Amino acid sequence: MQTLAESLSKTPYRQVSDPTPQVLDNLNYEQYRAIRYRPEKAIWKGQSPFEIQLFHLGFLYKTPVKLYVFDRTARELQPLVFEKNLFQYDTPVPPELNDLDSVPGYAGFRIHYPLNNPEIADEIAVFLGASYFRLLGPGHAHGLSSRGLAINTAMEKPEEFPVFTQFWLVKPTETENTLDFFA
Repeated sequence: MQTLAESLSKTPYRQVSDPTPQVLDNLNYEQYRAIRYRPEKAIWKGQSPFEIQLFHLGFLYKTPVKLYVFDRTARELQPLVFEKNLFQYDTPVPPELNDLDSVPGYAGFRIHYPLNNPEIADEIAVFLGASYFRLLGPGHAHGLSSRGLAINTAMEKPEEFPVFTQFWLVKPTETENTLDFFA
């Protein structure tokens, strides 16, 4: 993972994924909000205190992010490929979306963990689109939004905001209270 990340950081960015289907590009805010991840299908649900939920591509989020899960015990790296059944498509989602079987990935992910109450899995981190992310601290309700990286801010040169293109999530054990992931 480290070698790949170093290699990617030294080359100019170019989008290499398949284009997002037009129906997803044309979604408005209400339609996008009507696509919801099914929480009962969260990654690691019942296997760890951490759960991962994925974000659907569409609306403002048109660039797929490659997601991988690394299992330390099995020493396996598995890509997370798009699965339509992980999502619920409610009205006013366009009917054409029901016929869409192939989507080139996910827009990002969120991490749930019982941070403030052992009975409730709080949304403790969100990585969705561009280089923004949001983290929740103990005792807080929403969290702080930030950029992962900004280049040439407050300079005469144009600002650059590199995007997160890949994430590697390390599968935690059922007793771990920390989660390792790399971007």
